[in-house]
Amino acid sequence: MVDNSNELENELASIKPKRSEGNPIPERVAKQRMENLKKALEEKEKDYYADKKPRNRGSNKSRMHNTVIEEDWLNDIHESSSEQITSSDRFPIISTNSIYMQSGEKCYFEGLVQLVESKVQKDYIHKSMGHSTPGLLKGNRWGSGISWSKEIGEHTETQVYSGMLYVTNKRTIFVEKMKGFDKKHTSISAINEFYDGLEIQYGSKTYVIMTDDAARLYELYESLH
Repeated sequence: MVDNSNELENELASIKPKRSEGNPIPERVAKQRMENLKKALEEKEKDYYADKKPRNRGSNKSRMHNTVIEEDWLNDIHESSSEQITSSDRFPIISTNSIYMQSGEKCYFEGLVQLVESKVQKDYIHKSMGHSTPGLLKGNRWGSGISWSKEIGEHTETQVYSGMLYVTNKRTIFVEKMKGFDKKHTSISAINEFYDGLEIQYGSKTYVIMTDDAARLYELYESLH
């Protein structure tokens, strides 16, 4: 934030009215002038930061270039904010060579977790019936029959996959041969916390992660957003 203390004192000195000692400025008037001056300086500060934001002008090519610059500018702000929140004793930066880190990326969580996948399977009962008749030749028979299936219910099958989970200031990475994934935090739709895990939704895909660090992980995701 811009330091306006000296500017405020100069402004006050420049607008100070010439009043005699026997005729001082009423306290109410002085207070109102002070508030008006502070508001003016706040507006000036807003204009100062607005000038720092990239502007989208010019041709289509120029506008596309400026859009990229503006996205980078917003990403820098997000990364800076995330770094300030998470760079503490609660979430120290972890040095790891187990994953490939992107430029400006920092890891805040590394741990063994279980990815749980549940699928609903339908149950069927199969029936068949048939008969046979003697053929034209001796010892030969002709057979025919039908079979059908009927749905009688359903059950849930659960698969558990153990792997390493990494949470950085940009991504969630689950390392596992069959069910590994790499997702950006910007794609998260919702997060639900349980006493022994988290449910993270990315669009139409939901991942259920079981871990003893559920509360700490949820706090980390909250700070990153």
